[in-house]
Amino acid sequence: MRFKQLGSSPAQVAAVGQGCGGIGGFDEPDNSHDTEQTCALRLGIDLGMTFVDTAEVYGGGHSEELVGLAVRGIRDKVFISTKVSPENNDYEGVLRSAEGSLRRLGTDYVDLYQVHWPNPMIPIEETMRAMCKLIQDGKVRYLGLSNFSVPEMKVARLALHGVDVVSNEVEYNLFDRFTEQRILPYSRISLIVTARHLRRSCLTG
Repeated sequence: MRFKQLGSSPAQVAAVGQGCGGIGGFDEPDNSHDTEQTCALRLGIDLGMTFVDTAEVYGGGHSEELVGLAVRGIRDKVFISTKVSPENNDYEGVLRSAEGSLRRLGTDYVDLYQVHWPNPMIPIEETMRAMCKLIQDGKVRYLGLSNFSVPEMKVARLALHGVDVVSNEVEYNLFDRFTEQRILPYSRISLIVTARHLRRSCLTG
């Protein structure tokens, strides 16, 4: 398995990960295939797909529970990403969602915690303040976004202090290549600028 650097972070993640949308159900929990799905996740991990991506909304939270079962006993070998739903983007909501995800995953930290969608009713700055709190408390290692436009990414990054966004999970496939127009170019430039800043900090610090 090839590994790639996660944004500007030092983390190396498997180039092929396991997405868990549909694992444990879709809009509601579905436990009719728990054994097969847990075994499939574990097999993927054993084959080198140690990057597992889920969300609190997948299967009404049951997806996270199955991921927790799949990584039991090998947590330190798996890079787990999960997401907070937009209706919970307020400060207290993010903290509650994170606690719920940690409980369902059976772990005391998440490697990558992402804001699943921006919520126009809740300031991005408020959401990011809660994300920073999770970093400070050691419950999250890295912060990410999902389905954010370039202007929204800029607002999110400006709201952070001492940390940066390392990812923006968006739809990108042969049929939908909209990401190539703005998001990918911005992300590449942002990564280069961040890397240069970090190098300067190391040289001058």
